[in-house]
Amino acid sequence: MNAGPHEDNARILIYTSSHIIIKGNFIYNTVSSGIGIWGSDNVVIDDNEVELACNDGEQECITMAITDTFEIKNNHVHHGGAGTIGGEGIDVKDGSSNGKVYGNIVHDLNRLGIYVDAWDKHTYNIEVFQNIVYNCTSGFAVASERGGLLENVRIYNNIAYHNEWAGMEIGGWDAGYKHPMRNITIINNNFCNNGNEEEWGVGIYHENSDAQDVIIRNNICSQNTGSQIEIAEGVEDFIMSHTLIDGYSEYYGDNHIEGNPLFLNPSEGDFHVMIHSPVIDNGSSIDAPAKDFDGNFRPRGKACDIGAFEFPRTTYYGVDTIESSEFPFLKNFLGGNFAGIALECNVDQWHNALQEAEKNDIKLIIWPLGHGHQYTPWEWNGTGWNISEGMEVLQYAEEYVTSGGQALLAVLMSHEPFWNDGNPFTTEQMKSLYNDLKKVAPHVNLFVAFGCLSCFDNNPNTRIENGIADIAGIWLHCFGGAEGSCEDALKRIDDDYELIQNKELNMKLFFAIQSFGIEGTDYRMPSATEMMEFGRKVFEKNKLDGIFWYTWDNPAGYTEWLGKDRYDDEGKDRWMVVRHLADIYMKGNETEEIYVKITKPKNGIYIMDREILPFDFPIILGRITVEVTASPAYK
Repeated sequence: MNAGPHEDNARILIYTSSHIIIKGNFIYNTVSSGIGIWGSDNVVIDDNEVELACNDGEQECITMAITDTFEIKNNHVHHGGAGTIGGEGIDVKDGSSNGKVYGNIVHDLNRLGIYVDAWDKHTYNIEVFQNIVYNCTSGFAVASERGGLLENVRIYNNIAYHNEWAGMEIGGWDAGYKHPMRNITIINNNFCNNGNEEEWGVGIYHENSDAQDVIIRNNICSQNTGSQIEIAEGVEDFIMSHTLIDGYSEYYGDNHIEGNPLFLNPSEGDFHVMIHSPVIDNGSSIDAPAKDFDGNFRPRGKACDIGAFEFPRTTYYGVDTIESSEFPFLKNFLGGNFAGIALECNVDQWHNALQEAEKNDIKLIIWPLGHGHQYTPWEWNGTGWNISEGMEVLQYAEEYVTSGGQALLAVLMSHEPFWNDGNPFTTEQMKSLYNDLKKVAPHVNLFVAFGCLSCFDNNPNTRIENGIADIAGIWLHCFGGAEGSCEDALKRIDDDYELIQNKELNMKLFFAIQSFGIEGTDYRMPSATEMMEFGRKVFEKNKLDGIFWYTWDNPAGYTEWLGKDRYDDEGKDRWMVVRHLADIYMKGNETEEIYVKITKPKNGIYIMDREILPFDFPIILGRITVEVTASPAYK
């Protein structure tokens, strides 16, 4: 879409309107805003791409002005125009109120990324969270350019990196005006690698002496080229604490920590941290967001972490495969929040399973059983895919997701496609299947159980590319057998994570911990101790979006594992191992589950600790001392 030639020509322009949804548009080359909203209420701007906006007119790529009750979410704003008289990425301004700006990616602009400016009107109750800004002049900024009060603004769980000047600015511009602000909170953000060889960069810059009640807490300021933090002369009414500072800084604040944050892969924009990062458990819980950038609960360990991400990153933890009747056990005992489940292509079965999942607050990856490839309903006919057997449940899945259903994590698209019992499919065949399924269910995630990504990527016929899966499942049989060891499995996680990062794939990574034995083979059930040690290492890689316990059979029979193989050869409880790992890494509870054993007194009549007569059972007059022993449940 193009719009011009005048400076006020926006592509989508809304004036004095109510209950407006702007969704799923591609907007290119506009003189003014790509999307501009003025004097309206109850507006949603969702999942749009805006490119080359403000080329070369006024306003911003997405403008929200004088508007009440709004959301700006999941948009991609990039490569704007010259920006000589406008061109910020997303601007909430000029009397807007009661709004949220989240899930947006803004990059490669000649102005700053996300801006909240009161201008000359009271602007209030704005939340800015879970956004990424890079390659702009600055990341985030708040201001009152012409004297309007900016009030109650929360900026949290955001990432700003590789911007020319600042990660976060509390502005004091323009000259000749007061710049009133009150209750501004900047908490649990990452401001990293801002500035360049030609520009003096800063993580956080506060220059507004008119601002009151500013709280800056739990932020990471790392390797910004000039100073990590700078506070202008005359600025007084603010609190800054619990900052991780990596590099020179002109200001530090209270309870700060200095050191390398140990990011996983900052050159590729991955600012999750590694196991020994100093940010872990060193933040403050005061006003900390309940969830992190990934949607994981905060805290997960002994205390809140500093920065946008809690350690570890894993969002989903569960089992594959169980029955609907076992959802309460999964949630309440094993601490899981997702499960794999195999269902026939029957809408009633899918509906009932999803309803049960919702009751137990878990999500499902559904394997649709059919007569096609690897027991799915998708059949290759030699020239294309026949998906008719699964059409009805696909349509139901799309309706479920778009109507707000929360329990469907993904539908299994393929199991081991690049092996396929010795008749491998190609990347192009997988892209064809992916596209066919997405035409029916564009909002449903598709899961592919690859086994390994990096193992296949070197083959030109089985390249790992975008458009073959939304979620990739990998694993390695590392307990017995000839396939590999636990060390090989951990290396596979590293290699496949690096592949996704280096190729910039839009793909989540799930790892299956294989825990089964097969009679008559070398495959064996691991001991509880082995499960504990390996599970801990898998979590501490911090490179996985999901981890699940996988048992034998396709579809698998987790119930059999729960029953027959609960205890290992030494009597140690494998169930409790799974629960213990969930408590540590998913619930933020590091206290060990323990067994308590109380030794019952011998039969007899007692006065206090003294036995006075024999009897058929214990009778105690007064108090008695009993023997109690406690031990970790998983040992």
